[in-house]
Amino acid sequence: RALTFSAYPGLIVIPSPFDPTAERAVIRACLDDWTRRPNVTNLDTHYVIDGGDPGLWGIHARERAARAARAAMGSEFDDGGDAYGGDEDRDGAGAAGDKPSEPANPSTAAAAHRTLFVDPPTSPTPLLAPLTVSEAIKRWRWTSVGLQYNWSTKEYHMDRPVPVPPLLRDLSCAVVRAVERVTGYSADRYRPEAGIINFYQLQDSLTAHQDRSEVDDVAPLVSFSFGHACIFLMGLQTREEAAPTPIILRSGDIVVMSGPCRRNFHGVPRILADTLPAYLRARSPLGDDTKNDDDYGAPDAEWEIYGEYLETSRINVNVRQVFP
Repeated sequence: RALTFSAYPGLIVIPSPFDPTAERAVIRACLDDWTRRPNVTNLDTHYVIDGGDPGLWGIHARERAARAARAAMGSEFDDGGDAYGGDEDRDGAGAAGDKPSEPANPSTAAAAHRTLFVDPPTSPTPLLAPLTVSEAIKRWRWTSVGLQYNWSTKEYHMDRPVPVPPLLRDLSCAVVRAVERVTGYSADRYRPEAGIINFYQLQDSLTAHQDRSEVDDVAPLVSFSFGHACIFLMGLQTREEAAPTPIILRSGDIVVMSGPCRRNFHGVPRILADTLPAYLRARSPLGDDTKNDDDYGAPDAEWEIYGEYLETSRINVNVRQVFP
């Protein structure tokens, strides 16, 4: 089932086709895998962070487990963990006080995939506060996957050919193939080359904008929503043409922007609190793997840390073809 809009040719909304297990798998990858090197996050511009193994999320998980173990033994513990100094911003504006270390000059492709290339900050920010690891993950605003994106210049780094993760590649290709009779765009032509994962806290928003950095302006842009619901605004190709249309996107929903609406203005003015599905909450296990029953059986301890993050968060994953 898919929804189309006569006012916006090329816009398709697919109500969630995911079962809870599949949603959880993508969310785990977003937080644990796709925030690691060589992918750059907004925090890398402002903080010195170990982005390798186990990555910032892995450190968070390790410290959380250690705190729980100490609490179980009745000892007092510090809730902080390691601290990072810096500032952060969704679009990369703002800066760290300490100059980022110079990237290594990799001599092999394997080394390149372990090396983090960080774009310099656009302006100095003298007041930088240290963050604990648990605080830092709440300051994630974006991470690039595939071709890395320079938020200052709004251009892709052609010299950083990082492949799109296989799971994300397969999902976006499956969506493009499923809607090709609606879009008229052959799935055989589609190549997922870059993606951006946006991390929202409940108070966050995304101003109306056009995605114009890609050379290709016809291939579908595929967007996945997870966690809390949001209001998604769809406009036209100028701000003055008409008032935007609000669309509620819930966890698992997919948006496809192709053809005529590929360059339309769009944004997210509000995240809707208290809309996290039961099957994504910290203490809600999967049970029979359906979304229609609030009784999911015994708690899933491994999911709990992800559910805690989602209690105040929304994740959006969007995938683009950059070249014709």
